Amino acid sequence: MEFRKRKEKVRLNRVVNFYALQTFETYLREYNISDKEIENHLSNIDLFINDYLLRGEVLACHNGIHTVGEYLTEWLVENFSGVSEEDIESYMDSFIKFYTLSVNKGYLEKDDMIEFYQIIDDEVKPWLAKFPEQNQQRT
Repeated sequence: MEFRKRKEKVRLNRVVNFYALQTFETYLREYNISDKEIENHLSNIDLFINDYLLRGEVLACHNGIHTVGEYLTEWLVENFSGVSEEDIESYMDSFIKFYTLSVNKGYLEKDDMIEFYQIIDDEVKPWLAKFPEQNQQRT
């Protein structure tokens, strides 16, 4: 992709992501989630949509649902030392909340959410079950 077009696509996605995060925060506050937990979910989603999804192909935040498995099992642990099983589970919880909101708002179809859960079941959970062993191999 030409540099200027890519730069413009990233800029536009950052604007969309800003509003997506604001909407997500409002959604979380409606459920009386603690401020600490809200900040954690926002931070998790922010890293995913404003860093990971804007590298390479440049994906819109809602289209990133199909890349969650790769993000959790490869990119996150390769780029951040000290990622724990609890961190991965926290990210999964954040993704479930974020993408449930996306379906409720009509940004995604229910089939996308079904595929998301299939990715979690087929890729992330088996990988997570072997996490201590895999984590040792990385160090």
